[in-house]
Amino acid sequence: MISQQRPGLWPVILFLFMVLFAQAQAQLHLPTPVDFATLTNIPQPNPTAWNTLANDGYGYTTSYPGDWLSEDFGWVDNASLSMVTFRPLGAQVPPITVRATNRTFDEEVEIARHSLDASEPTYITFDGRRATPLTGDAIGGGRIRLLIVEGAPYTYIFSARLTSDVDTVSNLFDQMLASTHFFTPSRQVPPASRFSVFLPTIAR
Repeated sequence: MISQQRPGLWPVILFLFMVLFAQAQAQLHLPTPVDFATLTNIPQPNPTAWNTLANDGYGYTTSYPGDWLSEDFGWVDNASLSMVTFRPLGAQVPPITVRATNRTFDEEVEIARHSLDASEPTYITFDGRRATPLTGDAIGGGRIRLLIVEGAPYTYIFSARLTSDVDTVSNLFDQMLASTHFFTPSRQVPPASRFSVFLPTIAR
Protein backbone atom coordinates (compact mmCIF):
# COMPACT_ATOMS: atom_id res chain seq x y z
CA MET A 1 0.00 0.00 0.00
CA ILE A 2 1.45 3.36 -1.07
CA SER A 3 1.01 6.15 1.43
CA GLN A 4 0.30 9.71 0.18
CA GLN A 5 1.57 12.80 1.94
CA ARG A 6 -0.60 15.86 2.29
CA PRO A 7 0.76 18.88 0.51
CA GLY A 8 0.48 21.02 3.64
CA LEU A 9 0.50 24.84 3.57
CA TRP A 10 3.41 25.36 1.17
CA PRO A 11 1.31 25.54 -2.03
CA VAL A 12 -1.00 28.09 -0.38
CA ILE A 13 1.95 30.20 0.82
CA LEU A 14 3.57 30.03 -2.61
CA PHE A 15 0.31 31.07 -4.29
CA LEU A 16 -0.13 34.05 -1.96
CA PHE A 17 3.48 35.11 -2.57
CA MET A 18 2.96 35.01 -6.34
CA VAL A 19 -0.22 37.11 -6.06
CA LEU A 20 1.52 39.76 -3.91
CA PHE A 21 4.51 39.82 -6.26
CA ALA A 22 2.26 40.34 -9.28
CA GLN A 23 0.44 43.20 -7.55
CA ALA A 24 3.76 44.87 -6.67
CA GLN A 25 4.96 44.58 -10.25
CA ALA A 26 1.70 46.08 -11.55
CA GLN A 27 2.09 49.07 -9.23
CA LEU A 28 5.64 49.64 -10.43
CA HIS A 29 4.41 49.89 -14.03
CA LEU A 30 1.45 52.21 -13.46
CA PRO A 31 1.57 55.17 -15.84
CA THR A 32 2.86 58.36 -14.26
CA PRO A 33 -0.05 60.82 -14.02
CA VAL A 34 0.32 64.22 -15.59
CA ASP A 35 1.26 66.62 -12.82
CA PHE A 36 -1.75 68.95 -12.94
CA ALA A 37 -4.42 69.45 -10.34
CA THR A 38 -8.04 68.82 -11.26
CA LEU A 39 -9.79 72.07 -12.08
CA THR A 40 -13.31 72.76 -10.79
CA ASN A 41 -15.50 75.84 -10.42
CA ILE A 42 -13.25 78.57 -11.76
CA PRO A 43 -14.51 82.03 -10.81
CA GLN A 44 -14.90 84.33 -13.80
CA PRO A 45 -11.77 86.54 -13.95
CA ASN A 46 -11.74 90.22 -14.74
CA PRO A 47 -9.54 90.62 -17.84
CA THR A 48 -9.40 94.43 -17.63
CA ALA A 49 -6.60 94.52 -15.04
CA TRP A 50 -3.47 92.40 -15.44
CA ASN A 51 -0.36 91.86 -13.34
CA THR A 52 3.10 91.06 -14.68
CA LEU A 53 5.34 88.37 -13.25
CA ALA A 54 9.07 88.67 -13.98
CA ASN A 55 11.04 85.53 -13.20
CA ASP A 56 14.59 86.92 -13.30
CA GLY A 57 16.20 83.69 -12.20
CA TYR A 58 14.79 81.72 -15.13
CA GLY A 59 14.52 84.48 -17.69
CA TYR A 60 10.90 85.19 -18.63
CA THR A 61 8.02 87.57 -18.02
CA THR A 62 4.32 86.86 -18.38
CA SER A 63 1.09 88.63 -17.48
CA TYR A 64 -1.97 87.23 -15.72
CA PRO A 65 -5.40 88.54 -14.66
CA GLY A 66 -5.38 90.98 -11.77
CA ASP A 67 -7.85 88.94 -9.74
CA TRP A 68 -5.72 85.78 -10.01
CA LEU A 69 -2.93 84.63 -7.68
CA SER A 70 0.55 83.58 -8.78
CA GLU A 71 2.37 81.10 -6.55
CA ASP A 72 6.09 80.42 -6.94
CA PHE A 73 6.94 76.92 -5.72
CA GLY A 74 10.61 77.14 -6.68
CA TRP A 75 12.45 73.87 -7.19
CA VAL A 76 9.86 71.06 -7.02
CA ASP A 77 11.78 68.01 -8.29
CA ASN A 78 14.97 66.92 -10.03
CA ALA A 79 13.74 68.13 -13.42
CA SER A 80 11.39 71.02 -12.60
CA LEU A 81 13.75 73.70 -11.37
CA SER A 82 11.02 76.34 -11.18
CA MET A 83 7.23 76.06 -11.08
CA VAL A 84 4.84 79.01 -10.97
CA THR A 85 1.08 78.43 -10.86
CA PHE A 86 -1.78 80.81 -11.62
CA ARG A 87 -5.29 80.51 -10.22
CA PRO A 88 -8.37 82.69 -9.70
CA LEU A 89 -9.15 84.05 -6.27
CA GLY A 90 -11.33 81.51 -4.47
CA ALA A 91 -10.17 78.58 -6.57
CA GLN A 92 -8.31 75.82 -4.76
CA VAL A 93 -6.32 74.50 -7.70
CA PRO A 94 -4.36 76.25 -10.47
CA PRO A 95 -5.52 75.89 -14.07
CA ILE A 96 -2.33 77.42 -15.54
CA THR A 97 1.28 76.49 -14.75
CA VAL A 98 4.71 77.57 -16.01
CA ARG A 99 7.73 75.36 -15.40
CA ALA A 100 11.42 75.71 -16.22
CA THR A 101 13.19 72.35 -16.47
CA ASN A 102 16.73 71.05 -16.94
CA ARG A 103 15.66 68.54 -19.61
CA THR A 104 16.27 69.26 -23.28
CA PHE A 105 13.49 70.52 -25.49
CA ASP A 106 13.30 67.21 -27.39
CA GLU A 107 13.14 65.21 -24.15
CA GLU A 108 10.22 67.30 -22.84
CA VAL A 109 8.36 66.97 -26.14
CA GLU A 110 8.68 63.16 -26.07
CA ILE A 111 7.61 62.95 -22.42
CA ALA A 112 4.58 65.16 -23.09
CA ARG A 113 3.58 63.21 -26.20
CA HIS A 114 3.57 59.92 -24.31
CA SER A 115 1.83 61.36 -21.24
CA LEU A 116 -0.95 62.93 -23.31
CA ASP A 117 -1.02 60.31 -26.08
CA ALA A 118 -0.63 63.25 -28.46
CA SER A 119 0.05 63.08 -32.19
CA GLU A 120 3.24 64.11 -33.96
CA PRO A 121 4.29 67.58 -32.82
CA THR A 122 4.31 70.65 -35.02
CA TYR A 123 7.01 73.26 -34.51
CA ILE A 124 6.48 76.99 -34.34
CA THR A 125 8.50 80.07 -33.46
CA PHE A 126 7.55 81.61 -30.13
CA ASP A 127 9.24 84.88 -29.13
CA GLY A 128 12.14 83.93 -31.39
CA ARG A 129 12.50 80.41 -29.98
CA ARG A 130 11.58 76.96 -31.24
CA ALA A 131 8.38 75.73 -29.61
CA THR A 132 5.70 73.09 -30.03
CA PRO A 133 2.06 73.18 -28.92
CA LEU A 134 0.47 69.92 -27.76
CA THR A 135 -3.05 69.03 -26.69
CA GLY A 136 -4.25 65.78 -25.19
CA ASP A 137 -6.45 64.01 -22.67
CA ALA A 138 -5.50 64.43 -19.04
CA ILE A 139 -5.49 61.52 -16.63
CA GLY A 140 -8.57 61.99 -14.45
CA GLY A 141 -10.54 63.81 -17.14
CA GLY A 142 -10.42 67.00 -19.11
CA ARG A 143 -7.96 68.25 -21.69
CA ILE A 144 -4.50 69.74 -21.36
CA ARG A 145 -2.89 72.36 -23.57
CA LEU A 146 0.89 72.62 -23.53
CA LEU A 147 3.38 74.93 -25.11
CA ILE A 148 6.95 73.65 -24.79
CA VAL A 149 9.59 76.28 -25.54
CA GLU A 150 13.28 75.71 -26.17
CA GLY A 151 15.69 77.83 -24.17
CA ALA A 152 19.25 77.87 -22.87
CA PRO A 153 19.95 76.50 -20.37
CA TYR A 154 16.29 75.75 -19.57
CA THR A 155 13.23 74.37 -21.34
CA TYR A 156 9.93 76.08 -20.56
CA ILE A 157 6.56 74.35 -20.29
CA PHE A 158 3.36 76.42 -20.26
CA SER A 159 0.29 74.34 -19.43
CA ALA A 160 -3.45 74.86 -19.07
CA ARG A 161 -5.80 72.27 -17.58
CA LEU A 162 -9.20 72.47 -19.30
CA THR A 163 -11.96 70.76 -17.33
CA SER A 164 -14.29 73.63 -16.43
CA ASP A 165 -14.93 77.03 -18.04
CA VAL A 166 -12.90 75.68 -20.93
CA ASP A 167 -13.30 78.70 -23.23
CA THR A 168 -12.42 81.19 -20.48
CA VAL A 169 -9.27 79.37 -19.39
CA SER A 170 -8.17 78.68 -22.95
CA ASN A 171 -8.60 82.33 -23.96
CA LEU A 172 -6.73 83.55 -20.90
CA PHE A 173 -3.97 81.04 -21.61
CA ASP A 174 -3.63 82.47 -25.13
CA GLN A 175 -3.47 86.00 -23.74
CA MET A 176 -0.82 84.98 -21.20
CA LEU A 177 1.24 83.39 -23.95
CA ALA A 178 0.92 86.50 -26.09
CA SER A 179 2.31 88.57 -23.20
CA THR A 180 5.28 86.25 -22.54
CA HIS A 181 8.85 87.28 -23.38
CA PHE A 182 12.23 85.73 -22.64
CA PHE A 183 15.56 87.24 -21.62
CA THR A 184 18.90 85.98 -20.32
CA PRO A 185 18.25 84.27 -16.96
CA SER A 186 20.30 85.36 -13.97
CA ARG A 187 20.46 81.78 -12.71
CA GLN A 188 22.70 79.99 -15.18
CA VAL A 189 23.77 77.11 -12.94
CA PRO A 190 21.23 75.13 -10.87
CA PRO A 191 21.63 75.26 -7.07
CA ALA A 192 23.96 72.68 -5.53
CA SER A 193 21.23 70.82 -3.66
CA ARG A 194 18.35 69.28 -5.58
CA PHE A 195 16.51 68.32 -2.42
CA SER A 196 15.80 71.68 -0.83
CA VAL A 197 12.27 72.26 0.41
CA PHE A 198 10.55 75.39 -0.90
CA LEU A 199 7.44 77.03 0.50
CA PRO A 200 5.27 78.72 -2.14
CA THR A 201 5.48 82.48 -2.51
CA ILE A 202 2.06 83.97 -3.24
CA ALA A 203 1.70 87.20 -5.17
CA ARG A 204 -1.31 89.15 -6.36
